[in-house]
Amino acid sequence: MCKNDLFFISCPDNEDPVLVFAAGELRKYVDLSCGVGLEVRFDEELEDAAFELGFEGAGDPLGKDSFTISFENGTARLTGCSPRGTLYAVYAFLEEHVGCRWFFPGEDIVPERSPEFLQSLLGKPGVRRYRPDFRVRMLRYLVYDLGPPGTPIAGAVMQSLPDEADWMAKNRMNVFQFALDHNWDTYNHWKAFEEFIPEFRKRGISLGVGGHCAFMFLEPDEFEKHPEWFPSITRKPSYEDMFCTNNEEALRHYLEGLKRFIDDNPDVEYFAPWPNDNALWCSCEKCREVPLADRYMELGRRIFRELKSVRSDVEVTHFVYGTHLDPPENERPAPGMSVTLCTWGRDLSVSFNDERTKEDFRNAFESWKEIASDSGIPLILHEKYARHLGFGPRLVPVPILSEDLKYFKSRGLEGFELPMAYMGRWVKGLNLYVLAGLMWDADTGVRGVVSDFFDKYYGPAASRMRKAWEAFESGFTDWRYWDKNLVNIGPLVKPGDEFTTELRDYCDHVLSGIEKAHARIEDLEEGGKSTTDVLRVRVENFLRVTEYTRTEWLGLKSLMQGAELLKEGRKAESKAHFEKAEELEKRRLELASDYS
Repeated sequence: MCKNDLFFISCPDNEDPVLVFAAGELRKYVDLSCGVGLEVRFDEELEDAAFELGFEGAGDPLGKDSFTISFENGTARLTGCSPRGTLYAVYAFLEEHVGCRWFFPGEDIVPERSPEFLQSLLGKPGVRRYRPDFRVRMLRYLVYDLGPPGTPIAGAVMQSLPDEADWMAKNRMNVFQFALDHNWDTYNHWKAFEEFIPEFRKRGISLGVGGHCAFMFLEPDEFEKHPEWFPSITRKPSYEDMFCTNNEEALRHYLEGLKRFIDDNPDVEYFAPWPNDNALWCSCEKCREVPLADRYMELGRRIFRELKSVRSDVEVTHFVYGTHLDPPENERPAPGMSVTLCTWGRDLSVSFNDERTKEDFRNAFESWKEIASDSGIPLILHEKYARHLGFGPRLVPVPILSEDLKYFKSRGLEGFELPMAYMGRWVKGLNLYVLAGLMWDADTGVRGVVSDFFDKYYGPAASRMRKAWEAFESGFTDWRYWDKNLVNIGPLVKPGDEFTTELRDYCDHVLSGIEKAHARIEDLEEGGKSTTDVLRVRVENFLRVTEYTRTEWLGLKSLMQGAELLKEGRKAESKAHFEKAEELEKRRLELASDYS
């Protein structure tokens, strides 16, 4: 390159590790693509650079992630309003101008370019400004189904986390929330996760922790010692129920546990201590006097004040869903809190503002949006767009994504919390890729992004593979979260349960879609050997998903057939007839067990 062909990176602190990492990433990918060793210079004039952006600047929550890319006099200037914004500028330059893509973690698509290609870019004057539509772009990472630490799958998940951090930064997602959820294994996984925190920090990704974890801070042994702390309910109390929030001793113990956790984990910047899942709440005389939503908000305010007394820098959110979806009658959030709303069980075949979406969900959103606006606090939406469990392996993007995000942008939503597990990372990966783009720019054309994916990922086989993906999707016609799409529905069915004709037909429809997808996979031994090898791996990944799904649904079908045989056995007119039906049922249930 000629002497004047330079990259300037503008940021307030040249020693910031995120800025240093950004410069290294720029050099790395330009060299991989163009075979050019770049000279990167730093510019400390952030105030001037931020003014040039045309944004409100580094003091604006959205402006912090904003950046510009400009070309003038053979120089490219990548200017961020923060170190993270500068890193985003690097990746946006590589994506839009060099042609790099980052569809899935651990897979970089870097086109081969020439040094002359780079010189032609630097010679074209122009400037473009970038600013996110949503401040919070959060991945909530689920680990409760991994079993205890030390198992092969748990080890694989932990070792994949650097790739997850890498993918998030490249796609401008800015918060990683580690899910403390449902069981103690997740807490132990968190301790193992700490080894990988530097991978997120050097990319400027904020770290969060939270979930259905109240029982982790009011331990089972305390339950045994203090039954008076727990609900006055009709059935035998469980430590997974919520303690009496009017019992100051129980509340004090719980709050001290939360404070110790935050104090012991200074890297945590976002904390989401949710109530236990499906928990019963206390119904003692004092608690009955106050509506549940008000009691819960009162607890949320107390949690917020106590945690802020330990760590003024941590953001604390109040999670509302299920039995406490409705807003409180009298209590209001404390200034500085955020509220996270979860409309569990949506039908994702229709957009949120469609009249066919549950009225309770729409009313709850409007009510909480009004409360958040009046209180001057952020409202975040927890949604299952990229969830696998309970929604099935939706490979292609959910059709209502674009309409939903445009609507939420118009309503001033602060951002999204998107749950995903390692098990579903590939099958819902394109959904998450599209969502990352929409959270940055809600007007992103989803069809164009999907076409770009197939062209870049499958190359000469793009058309055939798109048809295979769509054939697979055609089997899943129900878009309701947690209905027929529950991937482990089999274990929830008890021996002797009868299956509806609707479920049996749906199962056959899913299996038919898988067969159609397999029929679309043709011989791919075309083109050069290196291209064919890469393509073969990607096709095998797709086939692995379809085979896994087929095994699940064949297992369910065997359960249904076993149930039918049991039903037949109940009508037996002789002992021999009954014993034959019973033996056939046992074989079917054994086969279902083999599939599972």
